[in-house]
Amino acid sequence: MPGAGDEQVQVVVDAVHAEAGKWRKLSGDMAAVHADVVRLELYPTAFFFADVVSVEGHAIAYRTFHDWYQQLLGDATTEFGEIAGALDKSAEAYRNADTRSSVNLKTIYGTRPEGN
Repeated sequence: MPGAGDEQVQVVVDAVHAEAGKWRKLSGDMAAVHADVVRLELYPTAFFFADVVSVEGHAIAYRTFHDWYQQLLGDATTEFGEIAGALDKSAEAYRNADTRSSVNLKTIYGTRPEGN
């Protein structure tokens, strides 16, 4: 028969799943930003200065930064999704551990009569 402890466990489990949902949303948001950044590109003419030699250097610096930034956003998308998954697993492990503990204690102590 469910008791107050079961309700407390459910509140914790629900809260952890809700937190997982926040991270899952962040992962989706980051995926959209990552997709937008991947499509961005500046051509060498964007770096035109009077000194033609510096154009190539600026283009290389931009490409290096852009590649790093794309990697960072891709990693964030993955990590946020993994955090969500870990939170979901943690919530279910908490629920299962508490259920097992409750069952184990009932086999040791028995159940209390209602009203005591």
